[in-house]
Formats: sequence, structure tokens, C-alpha cells
Amino acid sequence: DVDDARNKTRSGAATAALPVKLFETEVHASDGAAHFVPASVELESSEAERVAVDEVSRVALSASTANGADGAAGAPSSSDQLQSHLHTVRSATSMLQDNVEQLLAFVRGVQQRQGPLEPKDHKALRDIAAMLRQLPASAAASNTGDEFVRDAEDVALVAQLTALTTGVARLVDVGAKSGLAYGALGGATALGR
Repeated sequence: DVDDARNKTRSGAATAALPVKLFETEVHASDGAAHFVPASVELESSEAERVAVDEVSRVALSASTANGADGAAGAPSSSDQLQSHLHTVRSATSMLQDNVEQLLAFVRGVQQRQGPLEPKDHKALRDIAAMLRQLPASAAASNTGDEFVRDAEDVALVAQLTALTTGVARLVDVGAKSGLAYGALGGATALGR
């Protein structure tokens, strides 16, 4: 029964299934009528969804505990928010590390012919492909080095242009001041000689 089903999370903790039953229709050849039969369903959520739900529940909990005795709602303090954020980042990082370790163990097992080779574990292969699709696209290692060099050259060029612009601005300022000083003394200007 769907209500009695237990889902295992990646951390191994058992959680109750959703309190929902799903049915599908089946038409039996004997009576030709459609009948509702329970459908077996497996819900999967990504770690990002779990982290987001965890974050929302923490903020809601901290906001509800911040309510004073007079019932006025108080916002969570910045230190509480920072602590909650850092805890969430730590949890997400540890989940990512666990997933990478599991993937690495699986790949090493396949390389050493200890993993599930025949029949192929299509679910594991689909999970690996899904995880790889979630990773940001990165260029090849050779392109990364070239991109780094281009970025460094761009930064150096911007620094040189900044120094040149600052120098020109100072030169214009000195020229204006010297023109005022020589003009006030009645001296000859560079153009008036």
C-alpha cells in the first residue's frame, strides 16, 4: 500500500511517504468497465529542493520564536539569519561530498570490474548523467588556461588605462594651474611667445 511505503533518503533516515494515494484506471475485459486501482509511485527530489525547504522552515521557525510575549512579530536577527545560512551551506556541502564519494566509489568499482557490469545498472547510469547535467558547463582544460591568460591580460590593460587616464587628468590640472599662475603674473604663456 502506498500509505505504508517508506522512502529512504540518501542519508539513510526513514521518512514517511506523503499522505496521498494515487489511482489509475484499468479497464477489465471481463466487464468492460473502468476500475480505479492504486498506482505505485516513487517521488524523488533533488538535494537543492531539500535544502530550500529546510531553509524556509528554519526562517519560519526563527521568525515564530522571535515573537514577543505581546504577540508582536519580530524579525530574526542578522546573526540568526547568518547562522541559519551557514548551517544550510554546510549541510549542502556535506550532501554534495557524500554524493561525490558515492559516485567515486561506483566508478572505481566499475573500473576494477567489481561494480554492476552485467546487467547494466541503468538507474545508476541515469542518475550519474542527471548529476552531470546539473553541473555547470566548463571548457576543456586547455581552454581554461587560455581563458585565464586572457582575463589576466584584460585586468593588466584596464590597470594601465586607469593609470594613463589618471596621469592625463593630473597633467591637465597642472597645465591649468600653471596657466593661471603665469597669466596672473603677466608672464608669457607658451603660446604667446
